[in-house]
Amino acid sequence: MGLVGILGNLFVIVGRLVFHELNPIHSFYIKNLAAADLLVGIFLITVGFHDIKFRGRFLMFQHSWIHSSTCQLNGRYSGDKCKAIELWESNDDESQK
Repeated sequence: MGLVGILGNLFVIVGRLVFHELNPIHSFYIKNLAAADLLVGIFLITVGFHDIKFRGRFLMFQHSWIHSSTCQLNGRYSGDKCKAIELWESNDDESQK
């Protein structure tokens, strides 16, 4: 699913950059949503790869995984993603008032 998300969102971003729309605001939101979904796809690929790598043996590699740069980066990204979603929803709520 991560690979489908990456390819699909790359297609949307490239398509929006090549074919210009009359409504630039609409296009801006679609490109940003596709970029966010692209990052989620990358996150899913990373988590899925490490799930397969450590399946059934995680306890043996737990310490090295938790302190690896990949785990740290994924944790940081996950937190930033949640903050971005919260910010997006708070801005959306204010625009509906």
